[in-house]
Amino acid sequence: MVRRPDVGPGAAPHACGGEMSASQPISAEARGRTRTLMAELTADSARLTAAAAAIPRTLVALAALHRQESRRALNRIVSRMPVPPLVTGPRFALWRLLTPMAIQVPGEDGLSHPGVMVRAIFAGRHSFLRSEPFGLFVSEHALGRMVDRAPTETDPVKAVLQAHDALMALHPTEGDRIFALDDITLAAGPGAFLVSPGTMPDGSPMATARTWIFDGQAFDDQTLHIRDWRRLLTAPVAV
Repeated sequence: MVRRPDVGPGAAPHACGGEMSASQPISAEARGRTRTLMAELTADSARLTAAAAAIPRTLVALAALHRQESRRALNRIVSRMPVPPLVTGPRFALWRLLTPMAIQVPGEDGLSHPGVMVRAIFAGRHSFLRSEPFGLFVSEHALGRMVDRAPTETDPVKAVLQAHDALMALHPTEGDRIFALDDITLAAGPGAFLVSPGTMPDGSPMATARTWIFDGQAFDDQTLHIRDWRRLLTAPVAV
């Protein structure tokens, strides 16, 4: 298989990549740890969304305008949130959260499958503190595979955020090419998610992680893609 360097990292030519046979079930211990993780994420997500909902709408509306006092309003919003924003600018702030929910997974049985949606809460110009999908959904199965296969010190939350960071680091042109592929091998922790790219009903891009493989399971071309993603995450930001 010849790599396609023009599309950047991630192209996976294999229908199921290095995934083990579906007949090998996730261990009971890993399923239990995954359920505990999902419960913790549910509580964290609820705490953040509740804090956003409690902020006076007049303050939110003021921060969304292009006025001198809008910056002060934005600072007051940031001070009321339970955690610092992921990104801030002169006129905006962005929080990232992992929200357990169920969606229809592309290429599966058409039923809703549980997992974790990366979501964003924006505040600032033209934004009103709504929680919106932020480009990546990780199925509960993929989390369970990671918990089962990865070293015990692996942090699944950090791995999910790393995968999302990699997607966000793509140049828009690269992103368009990546999301035109059938499959993506997306670096996450000591391995990679096998991802189906697609779109939300509103047309925004959405990558769905179906499962997770550790580095030793990856085929040769997948290993190169994983290295490309990791290199992208460590590359200096162009200014």
